[in-house]
Amino acid sequence: MLQTFREQIAVEKLTEAAFVSKCPPQKLANTAPIGYGGCTIAIAVHAACLTVPRSFNVFVVSGSFLGPAQTDRRLHCDAERVRDTRSFATRRVRVFQLHGNGAQRACATILVDFHAREPPLLTYGLPIPPCYGKDANDRNSSLPTSTILEQAEKSGLITAAAVAGFKTMHNMLDNYFETNHCLAGVGGQNALGLAKEAVTSLDHLPIQDKVSAEWTRSREQLVTHEEKAAALGFTMDAGLSFLPLTFEHMYLDDASACSTLEFSLRIIVSDVDISQWCLRERKTIAAAAGRTYSESRLWQDGGLVAIMTQTSILRPLAFASEKPKSTL
Repeated sequence: MLQTFREQIAVEKLTEAAFVSKCPPQKLANTAPIGYGGCTIAIAVHAACLTVPRSFNVFVVSGSFLGPAQTDRRLHCDAERVRDTRSFATRRVRVFQLHGNGAQRACATILVDFHAREPPLLTYGLPIPPCYGKDANDRNSSLPTSTILEQAEKSGLITAAAVAGFKTMHNMLDNYFETNHCLAGVGGQNALGLAKEAVTSLDHLPIQDKVSAEWTRSREQLVTHEEKAAALGFTMDAGLSFLPLTFEHMYLDDASACSTLEFSLRIIVSDVDISQWCLRERKTIAAAAGRTYSESRLWQDGGLVAIMTQTSILRPLAFASEKPKSTL
């Protein structure tokens, strides 16, 4: 049975510091039964929020993924109190899964920082680039995922089988979110990376100057701060690890490994409600030694509200066959 978005990011309290996700994580852009990293982030944030006063808001979430989460079991969280002052609180959340023999398999360690609400001395931020349109309903500037794929198929850039495969691998996001892809970005011009041969208006630029962007909002209304913070972590993780492939006329089948290693989400305002339209812009900054470093920026109501940076593993196909077998 398909869970609602609020169920997917919900937790159940076991003790004052121990929590378990209501549902197992779902997979995204992966044929293996490996949970989407955004599910892990969301559960950790939700659990941490339940250990602090309601007058505190999340402002930084950072962590490392330690191993893949399986999609057939729930995520457990232990939230350790690291700091509790009048202005700040910090929780170190250990995320793991239980196996049949009772053993714990580590999935992630995530640090969640909170700040008591305060009035600002200054308020400013980078503006939304005008090329992305006035809002999500500007059809001259952005189109829904289904329309982008349909147009690419009709033009012969991708096959019906490729579209079907994409929908299968990304159905979770489509079930939970409305997304309109900006035509000024690479993803809006090459069918989200599926159309490898598509020529885009950004092809002449160095990869670090290319961008992709989309207007997005959750289909389900979010209510509490912990839901909104968890949902933000969930959505900001999407697509950053394979963004460099999209920019370089490649897709997931051109890499032997592509996933997030570590991340940092910085929330600039007190509350971000992604059940309202947001504009997300993604770019990649550097790559070397089998790793990439990329960034996602989020605007809402004209203001910059959140930024996520990530380091991801990105291995060539040859790596899988050349890697020496373990002797352990």
